Amino acid sequence: MGTPGNQLFSRSNVDVSNLQNIDTHFVQRNTKRSRERDCDCEQTLNMLTSRMEELISKLENKQEAIIMKQDEKFEKILGNFNNNITEVKQKNEEILASINFLSKQYDDLKAKLDSLEKDRNENQDYVLQLENKIENLERKFKSTSIEFRNVPVRKPETKDDLLKMVKDAGTSLNTTIETADIRDIFRISTKNPETKPVIVEFNSAIIKDKVIHASKTFNKSNKGTDKLNMKHLGLEGPTKPVFISESLTQKAKKLFFLARDFAKAHDFNFCWSSHGKIFLRKREGSPQFQINSETDLKKLIK
Repeated sequence: MGTPGNQLFSRSNVDVSNLQNIDTHFVQRNTKRSRERDCDCEQTLNMLTSRMEELISKLENKQEAIIMKQDEKFEKILGNFNNNITEVKQKNEEILASINFLSKQYDDLKAKLDSLEKDRNENQDYVLQLENKIENLERKFKSTSIEFRNVPVRKPETKDDLLKMVKDAGTSLNTTIETADIRDIFRISTKNPETKPVIVEFNSAIIKDKVIHASKTFNKSNKGTDKLNMKHLGLEGPTKPVFISESLTQKAKKLFFLARDFAKAHDFNFCWSSHGKIFLRKREGSPQFQINSETDLKKLIK
């Protein structure tokens, strides 16, 4: 056995050796644990990396599938759209062809209508010329005739009765009328059969104008109830006024009727006929207007 000092020293030596062994063991243990932790981290990192790669792969596959699906859908839509465009184009071409056809038909029809309108206008002008010629012929034929209106019909009544009536009228008008001056005498039908007008055809327009002038002069000289009436014609019965005027054509009669109404409505004092023509005058001494148609009456309003 040694001394206590030696024992203490030995014990210290032993302890240092043990401490060194302990430190070495601790370092080894820590190093092992560090390696184990590094290994665990590496494994975890590898697992995470693998998982992320798997997720990314799945996402890429899913995205690719979606893109492919969208591409297919887009191609289908595009195909339908192209088909629709083709159909619309075909329909547009058909519509354009129809429009061109209708346009040509319209042009042809318009040309025919223009031709018909031209023919119609030419025919109207020709008809108007014929009407004017007929009117002039009728006017010329009636240029020697006068008309007695408001003369009651006697039953029976002969041409001799009418002839005597005209001669008596001439006597009252201070105008001699001979039988030889009269070419024909007769009544014409009207709406009122009781007072059908008496037409007297003279042998000349001179005699006709003389009788009409005498009638106007007589009525101016005998105003009131003593104007030309039945008693001046040698007729019995009520004292009814009798009117003597030119014998007008149907066209002139209608125009004369319209002119008289126009004169009353627009304050024209004079409306008369002369040689088959119609005239209007506003006042004594003012200009006279010859009325050839209804248009002439309308012009006087302006």
